[in-house]
Amino acid sequence: MHLTLTSLTGDDVFMLEIDDQMALEDFKAVFSAESSIPADNVVFFHNNAPLGDNKATLASYKIKDNDIIGFQTVEAGAQADLMSALASMASQAQNRGNQGASNEPAPGSKRARNNEDPETIRQVFLSDPHQLSILRERNPDLAKNINNPSLFKEALLKQRKVMQEREQNKLRLLSNPLDPEAQKMLYEEIRMANINENMETAMEFSPESFGTVHMLYIDCKVNGVPTKAFVDSGAQMTIMSKACAERCNVMKLLDTRWAGVAKGVGVQKILGRAHMVQIEIAGTYLPTSFSILEDQTMDVLLGLDMLRRHQCCIDLKDNKLKFGALNIATPFLSEGELPDYAKLSANGANGSTSADDSDLKNALEQSAIEASSSKGKSQNSNSSKTYSEADLGKIVELGFNKSDAIKELIRNNGDMNKAIGALMARALTPQK
Repeated sequence: MHLTLTSLTGDDVFMLEIDDQMALEDFKAVFSAESSIPADNVVFFHNNAPLGDNKATLASYKIKDNDIIGFQTVEAGAQADLMSALASMASQAQNRGNQGASNEPAPGSKRARNNEDPETIRQVFLSDPHQLSILRERNPDLAKNINNPSLFKEALLKQRKVMQEREQNKLRLLSNPLDPEAQKMLYEEIRMANINENMETAMEFSPESFGTVHMLYIDCKVNGVPTKAFVDSGAQMTIMSKACAERCNVMKLLDTRWAGVAKGVGVQKILGRAHMVQIEIAGTYLPTSFSILEDQTMDVLLGLDMLRRHQCCIDLKDNKLKFGALNIATPFLSEGELPDYAKLSANGANGSTSADDSDLKNALEQSAIEASSSKGKSQNSNSSKTYSEADLGKIVELGFNKSDAIKELIRNNGDMNKAIGALMARALTPQK
């Protein structure tokens, strides 16, 4: 008999002429020779059902002449697991399909969990604070309506409906393993199972990775005022908040010519720079320059510029910040000694993220306003010409573009000769 074999994706098609009394294992061998796919790496399907018994003949599977056989390649050794999973899913689908509306619970019998009274469930959670806390963590949409019976019932019934639709859709897909959507669902379930297994393994062998790592802070004094400094080797410069600068009497040294915008994880406005401020660490006075930020959570941040200057070493084994150039060291603060803004919790971290997003938005808006303002000022300054029309006409007569000529005249304060020199130098520069 003639058979057409096609992959589930439809990418590969093979035509074979086979005896209907051939055993499945022999059929796999013939197919392997024809397709170069190892026999142990292929599973066949007929009428949406997997062919699992290698000793059975093709006729016993009711395969007829000119039938189409589907096949799926799997990893070596995974055939048994796949066949078992498909058989289990098909069995569950059949059992659930047999449980129709006729299987109603007897009067007075205990209802299934999905048919429990929403008010009873609500009272159970209200009577058990521990279960209520779990509900708040795992199902916040339902927990927020716990004190309102009607809203709780509505939310619960809505969630049940979604779960039932999802379950029905799953059963519908599993009834046809050849359906691409069913293949996607199986792939997603396998992927999530692998992710959960990986997480469970991590929780067993490296549970510390799920804990909170507290940042590195040290005690210091700025102009004799005690404060706590955050050690950040990933920051390019040493910074100080405006509030801390006012508290430590540093604002009088602020040089606003160094104002700008600090860009990193977020965006913050730099008010200026204090070029030399005495900071005391471990009894030693160090002259340090600080960039003052307008809205900075941390009082002081020691950046890479200072760490490099004093050859600092972050020694996590001894839990100390060591200054190689000065041969001194200071311990990092314990969790209890950290400032309030550095003590992260689950809720605090979320709130901090929200606040950072708000700060970032405000900073970007302020930066856009200032950029627009500076652009307007620049245009106004450009409008007041620093060059004469006669000079501009002479440069244009030489063959240079008018807009380029205006730019060079402005840049050179109306000096025609310098502008011509700059334009000629640009024209003689080879284009890359």
